[in-house]
Amino acid sequence: MDSKQIIGLIVFCLLFSPLACNSYKADKHYRQGVEYQKNGKINKAMREFVHVVHYDPTHINAHLCLATLYESQGLLEKAIVEYKNTLRLDPTMVEAHYKLGAIYSQLKKWGEAVQHYERVIDINSDFAEAYYNLGCIYKKQKEVNKAICVYRRAIENNPNFFEAHYCLSLIYYVEGRFELARKHAEIAEKNYPSAQKLIALIEEETMRSKG
Repeated sequence: MDSKQIIGLIVFCLLFSPLACNSYKADKHYRQGVEYQKNGKINKAMREFVHVVHYDPTHINAHLCLATLYESQGLLEKAIVEYKNTLRLDPTMVEAHYKLGAIYSQLKKWGEAVQHYERVIDINSDFAEAYYNLGCIYKKQKEVNKAICVYRRAIENNPNFFEAHYCLSLIYYVEGRFELARKHAEIAEKNYPSAQKLIALIEEETMRSKG
């Protein structure tokens, strides 16, 4: 057997080995799934991505696409599984942690939600939305000091985070810290109409406390 025949045999073995064959099939299904997803054919896209992870369980983009599609269809438990699959492949994927935090919040599984939002912050300390969402959870759990802390961190990272200013203003208003409440409500008012009513309430309480 000459050198050309040997090279041909090697190429043949590589191309038609089970691993290479599975990789080829996975890539083919992934491209088709992306095309279906672009065209809004969600069910067909999901089927293609399921094929992808069958042939290549390490295909992180297919797991992420599946998770996103399941979430969009309200299939939250399936979405959780796929987001976790992406994290097994890449534990530092901020998007997957953030999405899991949002889903667990929706399911009122606060402990799991906090865990993933905190992981987001560990990986990316500038992620303002993660601080804000943590603040909303702490507020629901009546952990006021923690809520204040993370709302402040959200604002530090995004000074124009009007929702965070509004939530912080509400907390300060309830606590009777009217100057701080007014400060944040006035910032929130720029893009958050509900803050106008809050400012009026703050003014009333301020006048009452002085009277």
